[in-house]
Amino acid sequence: MSARGKVLKPAMLKKGDRVGLVCPASRPYERSVLVKAIACVEEMGFVPEVGKNVLNINGYLAGTDQERLQDIHQFFADPKVAGIFSVTGGYGSLRLLDGLDYDLIARNPKIFVGADEITSLMLGIFSKTNLVSCYGPNLDQIASVEALKSFQLAMTSPCKDWQLSASSLGGTTRPCCLTSGAGKVTGTVIGANLNALISLMGTPYMPDLTDVILCLDDIEERNDSLDRWFTNLDISGILKKVKGLAFGHFSGCGPRGSRSVLSWEDLFFERLTDLKKVACFGLPFGDSVNVLPLPLGITGVLSVEQGTLSFTESLFDI
Repeated sequence: MSARGKVLKPAMLKKGDRVGLVCPASRPYERSVLVKAIACVEEMGFVPEVGKNVLNINGYLAGTDQERLQDIHQFFADPKVAGIFSVTGGYGSLRLLDGLDYDLIARNPKIFVGADEITSLMLGIFSKTNLVSCYGPNLDQIASVEALKSFQLAMTSPCKDWQLSASSLGGTTRPCCLTSGAGKVTGTVIGANLNALISLMGTPYMPDLTDVILCLDDIEERNDSLDRWFTNLDISGILKKVKGLAFGHFSGCGPRGSRSVLSWEDLFFERLTDLKKVACFGLPFGDSVNVLPLPLGITGVLSVEQGTLSFTESLFDI
């Protein structure tokens, strides 16, 4: 952790806090998505402030790059706004990295939550400022009361004992997940959409992944693409550097017309076995609906025997 410097932590949210809603990438497919996002924020006890550009249209994007940046900068600069939540994911966040005002962000640390390609922004911000953030969910991924309450709890309590396991959101009463290796590892937790992480390679926004617990997820991708990206992490030497790995559900991922009959789990597991890396599959974070928030930038413990990822410090400055 010392190689990355001291982390910068945001303040914990409380009832009545104002929260900025942004769309750094794609525009919501339907206006009702924004209506539901506003309702979720209000149900959690916060006051939503909608970015003025979230419903703008620029092709697939929620407005131009400058318009999307404007919403982010406005909320980081506004002392009345305590946190920033992404409404939806999609494509386009990577285009904003060169335009972000990292000095402004470092001077005004706030909790920033997003998933999918929004994770490229959070990793870029972490690389430049050491600001802790949260990998998901986007507000459009919250589709149950349980998920809403989990999100609210993560934002309004110290959560020093926050834990994710394969059975966190239903299923068996005991840990039950595919694992690789044995024992437990401790390290800084870094989480990202796999495609978004690969897109950062070779840029100044790629975080140092030495001795981290790397948490990966993706959605609706072909297995051959996932294998290509994961192989890239291997042959680049990154997988050799990490302490361990945790994987989300990779919802909607599969052959999708490709000739490969191997699942993404088969492809990843084979490589991890060769590397003798500790890993847990199927943890409830990332890009699927009804996932749990995953703190990014703080110390965690990955246990193969328990099938859990737990944290040893708070996400917030308390």
